[in-house]
Amino acid sequence: MKKLIILIVSILVCAGFTACTDPNPPVEDPNKDKPSTDTLPPVVDVTPGNEYVVYQANEKIFAKTQSFQAVDARLNEIEALGVNVLWLMPIHPIGQEKSVNSPYCVKDFKGIKTEFGTLDDLKTLINHAHAKGMKVILDWVANHSALDNPWVTAHPDWYGTPSGDEKNWNDVKPFNFNNRDMRAAMIDAMTYWVTEADIDGFRCDYAQGCPDDFWKEAIDAIRALKPEAIMLAETSRLELFTQGFDWMYSWGYLGAIQKVYSTSANSVYSASDKELNSTPEGKMRLRYVTNHDACSEHSNSELYKSQAGLLAASCFTYFLGGIPLIYSSQEIGYMNKINFCVPSNSSVIMNWSSNPETLAAFKKMMQIYHETATLRGGTQTRYTSNAKVAAFSYDVENVGSLLVMVNLSDSEQTFSAPQKMINQMMRNHLTDTDERLTRNINLAPYEYKIYSLK
Repeated sequence: MKKLIILIVSILVCAGFTACTDPNPPVEDPNKDKPSTDTLPPVVDVTPGNEYVVYQANEKIFAKTQSFQAVDARLNEIEALGVNVLWLMPIHPIGQEKSVNSPYCVKDFKGIKTEFGTLDDLKTLINHAHAKGMKVILDWVANHSALDNPWVTAHPDWYGTPSGDEKNWNDVKPFNFNNRDMRAAMIDAMTYWVTEADIDGFRCDYAQGCPDDFWKEAIDAIRALKPEAIMLAETSRLELFTQGFDWMYSWGYLGAIQKVYSTSANSVYSASDKELNSTPEGKMRLRYVTNHDACSEHSNSELYKSQAGLLAASCFTYFLGGIPLIYSSQEIGYMNKINFCVPSNSSVIMNWSSNPETLAAFKKMMQIYHETATLRGGTQTRYTSNAKVAAFSYDVENVGSLLVMVNLSDSEQTFSAPQKMINQMMRNHLTDTDERLTRNINLAPYEYKIYSLK
């Protein structure tokens, strides 16, 4: 508006000088009182970028007992991360026969692990999450059960012979999906949690280990009860999208981002494009720098060097595309491995106040993520003037631009700003100030900056 006022004043002043020097009076404009049709930009219908943020809760690291209550007690902090989907890792009792204490070795599909609490505790957690606008999804294993699951002896015909990856899992027994009664029992167990606990969907472990038509049958039954249920598949099998899954893993991307500090942004871009370009319209990819599997195999210090490096990799990942996943402990910059198969009484318990600066940085990052949803719906452009800086912008015509820059090295780097943004007054989202963008932008080791132009 200030620019518009200055423009109008300038026009009036120039008109005054013209009247003094022109002997012929100006001709009256017949349209002078009509409203301008080009003063304001047209209304633009912009489809925002993704607005989901998922938080994977490993209940064991919240408390050795009464874990549901401990997660519940942190809901305010989880909400402050911009989370609107809470993923609870398997809640069921773990089988003991040949056990390695994996939570994906389910002894009772309708039971709850004693250390986590009761059904009422779970319902309370879900109710409180719903009150904060979060959906809650359960981790689910439909491919197999524990060897001492009662179904093994009661219904031996429900089980088949291990094949593929199943041959490496000595603590579980795979199901026979040719048995209709077995399918019905599994779907009944899944819908039980929807009706009994008001669960909003499932993250489905080893999803490619079940027939495609089983998933369609199961998802149809779940959505008959809850049409907006979220279905996340741990798989890279694209065909499962057609069976009703909404979201899918990004294993290719994870492999690239884990190596980003020894390679370059280009390898991450390539992995990202390969997955996103193969994803059907309306479906999404989950994007993460760590999760329960990755954190069991590699420490964050091994992959991302420092808390600053973890934050930088997270920023690059979340703003590049897909659905951000935050693994519980990541937000406080926990840098060690977490073995998700240890018993609850032996698990490391997070000290959530251990790194307040990292937690504050994560909260700010995710606040910006939501604030810039409209701009993230625009056209993405990448800049490669410095191989050690991941830089890209989103542009929405008649709305504005978003510029993200991430230093992928442990040394200071200089990035040459896009020509169209140089000398423009832009919003620095990390400092909440307006700045005129200079040609050369300095980035400290693992520093990231996020600007918008409107």
